[in-house]
Amino acid sequence: MDIRKVETVDGIIIYLEGDFTFASRNEFQEVAFLYPNEAITKIIVDIQKLKFMDSSAIGMLLVMHENAKKRGIHVAVVNVGKNIKPLFEKSALGNLFEAKYEE
Repeated sequence: MDIRKVETVDGIIIYLEGDFTFASRNEFQEVAFLYPNEAITKIIVDIQKLKFMDSSAIGMLLVMHENAKKRGIHVAVVNVGKNIKPLFEKSALGNLFEAKYEE
């Protein structure tokens, strides 16, 4: 999986591309759990180019959400494609995160 992080004034945007699996855990954790500063208020995870997620990826998103919540950081997952949307619906991730689906 390819991961790219962009810092904004008040948060970070994480772009995920490819297959998000257990094998991606170290790379994801390095990006998702290291905040550039204390002023961060939001994390946006853009998964438009994500092709596949396994159950461990769901777990990593849940841990990221809990960690951010403890710090008062809002997490949103955007550009959830048609191939990932059923997984979000079945696992109720769409209820936990602010999720924005592609048309």
